[in-house]
Amino acid sequence: MDSITLSGLSSVFRTLKFENGPCNNRWGSDLQLVMEELGKQLGVKGTPYGEVFKRIGPPDEKSDTSEIVKLLPGESILIYHWRGRHDFLYFITENKVIKRSDWWYAYE
Repeated sequence: MDSITLSGLSSVFRTLKFENGPCNNRWGSDLQLVMEELGKQLGVKGTPYGEVFKRIGPPDEKSDTSEIVKLLPGESILIYHWRGRHDFLYFITENKVIKRSDWWYAYE
């Protein structure tokens, strides 16, 4: 994945996300790998919040509270589903800037 540009990753993500085929739900699927790389590249502290939206679209969920991740006052969470709500990429934001990104895996 290192040789693919951020624009290329974004394009592949949008294609795979909306295919929603069973292949995308497998561990190690192209969708999972692309999302992991997008999380690394867009999850860098200081990345403008708008850059995430520009590259991968609006989140599947956005909230100022979370049952899964502890948020500090002023933080929000942007969630991008991989396999529904039980496996997802998330970004923590504050003042419209990314603080970090990570994954939530249910490990079912």
